Amino acid sequence: MCTPALGAISAISSIATGVLGEVSNIKSNRDNYKYRTQVALNNAKIAQDEALRQQQLGIEKSRLEKIEGIQKANKLKAINSASGFDLNSQTNTLAYQDVTDLADYNAENIKKEYEVRADNYFNQANSYLNSAKQARKEYNQSLFDYSLNALGKIQNVAGSWYSN
Repeated sequence: MCTPALGAISAISSIATGVLGEVSNIKSNRDNYKYRTQVALNNAKIAQDEALRQQQLGIEKSRLEKIEGIQKANKLKAINSASGFDLNSQTNTLAYQDVTDLADYNAENIKKEYEVRADNYFNQANSYLNSAKQARKEYNQSLFDYSLNALGKIQNVAGSWYSN
């Protein structure tokens, strides 16, 4: 036969066990959330850094392509000069311009290519940041769920306490 005192002790023990279990779950979930969030933030930072690096590479390679074009035009001028051609003739002027225009065109394409790469890395960074936000959302939802579960256990114990 269960006495009211034993029922109370059993109820208190049940509450304590339930609360300790929920606290343990909350701590475990918090640690998981912190880990997932930190990994996502680290990955986002790496992706952002790589995006900036790709942009810088594009600028540098584009600049080098333009320099190479100017050097080719100057080399063409030197060849024409050594050959005794009129450097300022319409044909030669157009040839020099074509060489530099082609270099500018190639430089722009190189820059665009690296911009696309950078955009892809920026998109990855945003994806990682969204993962961090999702982890935070899941953690907050789990806190709410654990709280409801704990309240339900307390309600069950209180109900059995008063029914006894």
